[in-house]
Amino acid sequence: MHVLSKTKSLIGFLFLGLLIVMFIYGLGQQAQATQQQPGYPGPDTVIEQPDPYPAPPSTSSDQQNACTAVGEWVTYTDTVAGYSLQYPAESELKESPSTNETYRSISIYLKPACYGQTCSGSNRVIVSVLQNPERLSMEQFVEQEFHLDSTPPHKDSVQSFQTSKSLVEIAGTQALRIEDGVTFDQPDVFIPHDDQVIRVYVGADSPMPPHGPPCKQTLELFNEILASVELFTP
Repeated sequence: MHVLSKTKSLIGFLFLGLLIVMFIYGLGQQAQATQQQPGYPGPDTVIEQPDPYPAPPSTSSDQQNACTAVGEWVTYTDTVAGYSLQYPAESELKESPSTNETYRSISIYLKPACYGQTCSGSNRVIVSVLQNPERLSMEQFVEQEFHLDSTPPHKDSVQSFQTSKSLVEIAGTQALRIEDGVTFDQPDVFIPHDDQVIRVYVGADSPMPPHGPPCKQTLELFNEILASVELFTP
């Protein structure tokens, strides 16, 4: 009887020990699974909290010094079309390839605000290269290019063309200047150059009227750009 009692006690202790071992083993497996499960960092993982007061985005030096180059001019040269010109250094110049990528048009975004002026009109000077294989006079070229002889012609375009055109000398050649009326762009200058035409104009930002006039400073800079044009054989 005494031996049987000891045997039962031993079995009870063994059973209890087995339960404890299984419990500890289960805790270990659960901890390991928790560490491996994505989205639950381990005890050594450092969690970076977002900065509640982030620094403002960095400003480029070009933006910070947008008007520091006022008074300086830089030169742009098109060796394919055979012309060069100067423009204000604080301006932004962008090139755009033509349809056949033979020539490039350029847009010079003037900044009248750097001169203390603001206005709703366009401040973009555009220079494009047009083909004139027949070497028409500039009056004939404009009439043909903008279909002024069509039936019916553009509204008031013929009359505006006749009253607002004038001949001016640019780079030693007679160019045609049109103040307004023929296109949405004003002023608009056409410079003959062999079998090409260099067109320089203040481009409207939108093809839909009304179009506000350019700033006074824009027109003054436009005239200075025209005065700097030089032509050469490509």
